[in-house]
Amino acid sequence: MPRPQDMQNKMNTYILWQDTSGNIQVSWQDDDSGWKGPVKFDALAGADNGTAITCLTTSAWPASQLQAKWDMSRCYFQINGAIREVLFNGSDWIEKGNVPLA
Repeated sequence: MPRPQDMQNKMNTYILWQDTSGNIQVSWQDDDSGWKGPVKFDALAGADNGTAITCLTTSAWPASQLQAKWDMSRCYFQINGAIREVLFNGSDWIEKGNVPLA
């Protein structure tokens, strides 16, 4: 994700992975102070064991000159056999619900 107000085109980077309890953990780097986390967020708890995690953002390349916007920062994983959608709003992960498959 492009860093807001950064003239050097630096990116915020988020790494998500599943721990042995089934929760998805998050580590991130959003400034020059280094990596933060790992942190568990409620919206990422209880994923199916071994689930795949996929995320989309507005940009993954600083040369794109896209503005930092959080509305497309979404991730998907399985929980109870359904595909769960979560949104990152810049400070917290918000559960958007399950993706309809019909």
